[in-house]
This record gives sequence, C-alpha cells and structure tokens, in this order.
Amino acid sequence: FKRVLNNWNHAAQTDNFHIAATFSNHDQPRAVSRFGNDKKFRMESAKALFAINFFNVGSPFIYQGEEIAMKNMVLKQSEWKDFEAKSVFLALQSMMKVPAFLARKIIQKMSRDHARGVMQWDDTTYAGFSSVQPWFKYNDDKDTINVAKQENDPHSVLNYVRTLSSMYHQYETLSSGRWSELLEQHPKVIVMQRCDDNFCFTLVCNFSKHKTQCDTQFYGDVVLNNYHNSLNDIQSLFPYETRIYLKKLG
Repeated sequence: FKRVLNNWNHAAQTDNFHIAATFSNHDQPRAVSRFGNDKKFRMESAKALFAINFFNVGSPFIYQGEEIAMKNMVLKQSEWKDFEAKSVFLALQSMMKVPAFLARKIIQKMSRDHARGVMQWDDTTYAGFSSVQPWFKYNDDKDTINVAKQENDPHSVLNYVRTLSSMYHQYETLSSGRWSELLEQHPKVIVMQRCDDNFCFTLVCNFSKHKTQCDTQFYGDVVLNNYHNSLNDIQSLFPYETRIYLKKLG
C-alpha cells in the first residue's frame, strides 16, 4: 500500500501529471473495509485514509458514503446484483477449482455491490434515502452509521473530513506544495510532506492496528489529529493514529 502510494506520487511530481486521488468508487469495495480496519478501528482508519488522500499529489475525491465511513455489507448470494461478481463466482469454481464456500468469501470481500448500496442519511426506514423500497438493500448498520448521527458530533468522521477539507482550501501548500516522503523503510508508519516557501505540512500515520514507535519531535505543531484524546506523545502512535503537523517557514 505504501509503495504504491509513493510510486504514484513520485511519478506525478517528477513527470508533472495530475492524479485523481481516490480510494473509493462505484467499482470498488468500501475503502475502510478494503484498506482500513472496519471492525475495531473503523473511525480511526477511515480518518487516516482521508488524511493520506489529501496529501497525495493531485485532487482528492470523496465517494458517496466515504465521508461517514460506510463499510462493506454482508451480502447473501441471493442478494448479489453485480453481474461481474456472479460471473467470477462461477469462474473461480469451474476454471480455478475454488470450493464454493471460499469463492463466496472472495466475492463478499471484493463485490462491487458494496459501494452501490444506498447512502445512509439517517436511521429511518430505507436509511433516509427514499420513502419507498430502493433498487438495492441498505446496510444493516444504518442505525449507527449515518449522516444525522455524525452531523453534530465534533469527533465524527464527517466533521473530520470537513476540517481537513477546510485546511486544504485554506492552505495552497496542501494542493500545490512540493511532495516528499520520509521514513520510506518504516514497516508501519507513513510520513509525507507538502511544503512551499511559507509552510511545511507533515503527515504522520501509523497505518497498522498496533501501537508503534516513531519520533515526531521535528515536524512542528499538531494542527489535526484523528484521536481527540491523544496526548500527542512524540515517541509513539496509537493504532491508525494520524497527525498533521504544521511548521511555518517564512
């Protein structure tokens, strides 16, 4: 994951092309389920992914539902609508001799249906998406993961994204500053910088489910953290903890 990110960012900056930076779209599983940890650290890993994406070279995109950390659904085979999923399920068994139970697990993980479920606006019938039965099911977690529930929660994923987006528009450094990577060989921590003549932003992300050590004393002042109760220990990071530091240069 880290290597792919860095290869794209290096190439975009070196060869002067622009990336449509996104971890989600209608053909991929939910980002927090695919790349993050949608069980124990759903909110933390979702925020981490957003912060990383806003530091990538190019323009960050937000796919519907991503801003509240919607996750993959539990789909019965009878509920599959993705024709590709149905075709791959048969191919896995006939061509690759994968047992049916295992083929179903593969489809459950990667089906395009996950990102095509209805947007979860609130906890009412059909998740507030419509007043009638929509074309596809809503996720069973709509009562706990929805826009209304996160709207006024200052620590929600939704409001974290709003803060991050506001910073992105406030500081041109984050959209056009020089991109660089630090701690390239660290097995758990992603460190990226966006700098210009006036400011230097540093993202430090422990992209793992374990607490890890990382000295962050040189990066400036913390302006955003996805752990609202963190003490900002300069020597260690909680699972998926992501800090954005700012250092004024001018």
